[in-house]
Amino acid sequence: MLAFYAFQTLPVNYAGLLLILIGIVLFLLEVKLTSYGALTAGGIVSITLGSVMLFDSTLPFLRVSLTVILPAALVTALFFFITFRLAYTAHLRKPVTGKESLIGLQGITRAETGPSGGMVRVHGEIWSAWSDDLICAGRKGHCRSDTGIKG
Repeated sequence: MLAFYAFQTLPVNYAGLLLILIGIVLFLLEVKLTSYGALTAGGIVSITLGSVMLFDSTLPFLRVSLTVILPAALVTALFFFITFRLAYTAHLRKPVTGKESLIGLQGITRAETGPSGGMVRVHGEIWSAWSDDLICAGRKGHCRSDTGIKG
């Protein structure tokens, strides 16, 4: 209610207000949609232009100062850059829990393991596993080789 009262007494440019609202919507959409930063860039530009256009007055004290607009836009851009950079590096990291974390690890077979399946021990846990080649119980490698261990 106070905002609407202030808008009535101040010379508000509704196009600037709409640009600020569109910028906020673009930021929220960036969280839900994968745009690789395009929506964030559009949101920063929209909020910056909307802030510059917000108050339509010839008097400088009734306008939003660039010393307020530019740092706010830079801090917002920096926040989203750091947030998305951290999210991207977390996405690239190998999983550390669940069956996805076991891909590529070596284990010791508890029972003969082959294409039909078997049991292996990895990191102190027993898992169901399968192998294209037959692996004898208690081994890391193929049953055919007595000298080499092949994972």
